Amino acid sequence: MIAYDRRHGWRGAITSRSIEGDWATRLSNVPTPLGIESWQLALVHDVRAEGAVVGLTDGSYGFIPFSEMAWARRWLPGERVTHPPEDPDQVLKTGDVIAVEHLADQSDQMRLDSFFTEDGRPVGLVASYGLRQVPEIEGALVALDPHTGRVLALVGGFDFTASQFNRATQAHRQPGSAFKPLSMRQPWSRALHHLLWCWMRLL
Repeated sequence: MIAYDRRHGWRGAITSRSIEGDWATRLSNVPTPLGIESWQLALVHDVRAEGAVVGLTDGSYGFIPFSEMAWARRWLPGERVTHPPEDPDQVLKTGDVIAVEHLADQSDQMRLDSFFTEDGRPVGLVASYGLRQVPEIEGALVALDPHTGRVLALVGGFDFTASQFNRATQAHRQPGSAFKPLSMRQPWSRALHHLLWCWMRLL
């Protein structure tokens, strides 16, 4: 769902706040949107050619590489999106409040050059984060073993805190073509067996 939603563009920042003074408190007071419990809010402090410097609710800083926002094509009316952004300032601006996720696979911290705190201290090393957006779509998944009918996995939506409606068990969807692999399995199995038998006879 995240990949699908990304292909339909970046809808912009959640809100905006000033980066002056006690910005961490102002950021902490922003209501957390439903669906981002596994992520966190961040305030954009500086936008550079290589990415964006963000502040987190605990007062620390992080960095979003441009590669983590290259997906954010701007959403246009009429189900259209722009071309992929060429610079971070086409996606974010100072004061934007956004959702970010810590990049666990990038354990190495990066050093920020020419970035200082309110009292003039250099920030130095910071962790890397990715730009995130709560999908506007929902979906469900039922994974089962076609041989035994055993349910292997059941997913009823993107995030339970945003919606407690279980689309896998409560939506009463019509199976449609999704049932064809199960209904056609036996005829195809018989046809394949017959073809193999004929082939062996020819040999």
